[in-house]
Amino acid sequence: MNEPRNSPQRRKQFLVICLVMAVCFLYSFTTSGGFTSIEIEEGEFPGGSFVFKRTKRDYAASQGLARFIAKEGGVEKKQHADVVYTIYFDDPRIVMGGRQQRFAAGLLAVEEDDRSKQLLSKNFDIHEYTDEDFIELSAAELWPKIKYETEVLPRTKAAVIQFPFTDGFISALMLTWRIIPALRQRVEQSGEGTPAVVITTCSVDDQMCTHYAPFSMGETFLLGEPDCKQYAKALGKSDLFDFSQTVVFLKKVFPFVTYFSSDSKSQLQTEEL
Repeated sequence: MNEPRNSPQRRKQFLVICLVMAVCFLYSFTTSGGFTSIEIEEGEFPGGSFVFKRTKRDYAASQGLARFIAKEGGVEKKQHADVVYTIYFDDPRIVMGGRQQRFAAGLLAVEEDDRSKQLLSKNFDIHEYTDEDFIELSAAELWPKIKYETEVLPRTKAAVIQFPFTDGFISALMLTWRIIPALRQRVEQSGEGTPAVVITTCSVDDQMCTHYAPFSMGETFLLGEPDCKQYAKALGKSDLFDFSQTVVFLKKVFPFVTYFSSDSKSQLQTEEL
């Protein structure tokens, strides 16, 4: 007979697992910049020809799309910095949820090159996703169904942050809750009146990301999208936060969350009976 789930031995095992995960989390939190102060400097976004795919997902999925495009473009992992960029259109403090946050990822070049043309040529073989696909498909299954677009991004002055990067979920949390809000606030306080967007390029080898927030021409960086306030207003309050997707994410990141879920409790009650 299987040992009851609420037995002392099982509880002890659970506590040990939680302790190990807590230590791992603390290590990851530290190496991802959890205790690193944010220093914003003034710099310049280089601009160039941007070939990209855009979508709506949780910002944690953005690096997955960036890696997919880099692979299709023949960009090796060690070459990602200053080539592979992601643009984040929304303020995560306002627009939250699994399929609401808008971003675009792609390759940036001084001018359209053979690699850019190669990516754009793939559009002929892409059968675009349906509304049902958008809901049902996983992120990895959705990426190949999104068509490539192109836009020339201007060279412009920008607020710049360099921040540690581990290509893990803690780095995604740092981006969402520390980097993007800080840069958006800096642009909004600059008095330039331009829409705030954040652009990121990362080096896995150097474990560092460079984040930009242009002080001007924000409309161009929106790639034809409405700004965050307009988008949030169109969504309505009920759609700004999708808690069910957050629970799914937490269960993937912290498996022990399942222990406290309603399904788990129901199973425990059944075992006790």
